[in-house]
Amino acid sequence: RQIWGMLGAVIDGAYGGSVMVPLHYAGEHAKGLEFLISFAIGCSTVLSIVWFLHFSVYAIQTESMSRGWAQLPSLHISTVGPYAALAGFIWAIGNVSCILSVDILGQGVGYSIVQSQLLIAGLWGVFFYKEIKDPQHVTRWFFSAFITVCGIVLLSQEHIPLARMAEEEKF
Repeated sequence: RQIWGMLGAVIDGAYGGSVMVPLHYAGEHAKGLEFLISFAIGCSTVLSIVWFLHFSVYAIQTESMSRGWAQLPSLHISTVGPYAALAGFIWAIGNVSCILSVDILGQGVGYSIVQSQLLIAGLWGVFFYKEIKDPQHVTRWFFSAFITVCGIVLLSQEHIPLARMAEEEKF
């Protein structure tokens, strides 16, 4: 189970770190928020395909579409719905901010700063969920977080303002 979790994290890192690359190829009229609708359509399409594949595997295993459908996980909309909707709302605000950041600051600086989200997730894990209990491990986490913040600050110094970049492209 832990291996699957680590594999999922590696895949998320590879794909998550590349998620804004298509923004650079979208063309001048599809930058920033204009990119958002197509991004949402892409997310919905992939989710639909994954759900269909999940159903197909169950249908093949049970040799019945109705039993395959019955094997799908319940959506638990009445209990999970409000929390999932809130999580989706929070994610969408972060994603809109990410698109704006990458559009304005560029992939290297903007998306690197956006990835400071791992610090926020880590703080939730340390203080609220108490996932790291050993004081020595907590100290190591904060040391690593400090190094991460230093990297973010150094990367942010590399940003070339858009006006200067446009000026340099003229030459």
